[in-house]
Amino acid sequence: MPTSTTYKDYSTLYNIKKFMAEQVAPKYFQLDNIDETNIGLFGYITEILGTNVEDSFFATTMLFKEIFPVTAEDPESIYAMASLFQMNNYFATPATLEFNILIAEDDVISHATYENGFYRLDIDRDMDINVDGRHFMLDYDIRLMSKETGGNYTHTAYYQFDWNNPISTITSPYIPTRVHVHTENNKRYVLMTVNVHQVTKTTIEDSILSNEKINVVTKEFSFDGKIANFEVYYRESANDNWVQMEKYMSNSTTVSKNPCYYYKFIDDTKFSISFNSNERYFVPALNSELKVEIYTTLGEDGNFDKYNGEELSISGVSTRFSSNKGLIFIGNVSGAALGGYDAKSLDELKNDVIKAYSTVMSFTTANDLT
Repeated sequence: MPTSTTYKDYSTLYNIKKFMAEQVAPKYFQLDNIDETNIGLFGYITEILGTNVEDSFFATTMLFKEIFPVTAEDPESIYAMASLFQMNNYFATPATLEFNILIAEDDVISHATYENGFYRLDIDRDMDINVDGRHFMLDYDIRLMSKETGGNYTHTAYYQFDWNNPISTITSPYIPTRVHVHTENNKRYVLMTVNVHQVTKTTIEDSILSNEKINVVTKEFSFDGKIANFEVYYRESANDNWVQMEKYMSNSTTVSKNPCYYYKFIDDTKFSISFNSNERYFVPALNSELKVEIYTTLGEDGNFDKYNGEELSISGVSTRFSSNKGLIFIGNVSGAALGGYDAKSLDELKNDVIKAYSTVMSFTTANDLT
């Protein structure tokens, strides 16, 4: 027995509404007694059905387009695919600058803490060094140790590697330090030559308010500019000390019993972090706190070959070290700011994702190399 095939034209909203009115509605309504205009009840129902069907087709089409890296357009889809291969090359690289910091020797001694024959002065890494509108920061806190010998003081300075800084390339903790004597008034200054990076830090604090035994917590954070790095610190409500959390990309198979989180980028202005919900590993406690430090940079715009400007200032902070309060810092640029690079554009990242899908992040055949 021959069968007939019914073709449904869902190419436009108007064709969908026509099909609903001519083929579906007569089976359920007495159309002679119903207002068929768009402002009537029948028109309202037809409009909703037609819109829902059109949206369903659009969503299905978009879904199939976004699951393939060649056709994907949504930034969140591209970043999600990048995380599958643990690709983290979408951070901008800040410029590095060699910089001289001078502190009057009298101020070093008067602001230091004396113990066991040594004067100890801790300098906060959060000081802001402004060079013609470009903001630079230290990678680590500095500890300056001074000792009186023969009527004068000798000084030794070193970085305190008390946190994990992925931006830093410093391997030796010791800082070149010497005493500079002013030619006019013979005033003595302690001079330290340090490496600083062109970054600006923004701090956001948040709380874990839901019960992670039931809900998987996800937090989103926004930023302005080109992101160079971010770090998350954790503490429980009964603890005063912040702990730097271990950082893993989303889709990572790594698990830990130490405070840790998983991150992914949503677009070039927003990222999210989430936590493991398995009680065998780290799960943030109820009412615990998070502190997120976001480092942004100018990227390539932070580079310069030679400093010829006049706008240079150092703003110290005394949030963590009260001894920094009232301490006057003097500085000068001793080199060029180099090594700043912009993050990859979305198109460049998409090309990397396509290559990763094609090669599975490995080159094993001649065709792979080609």
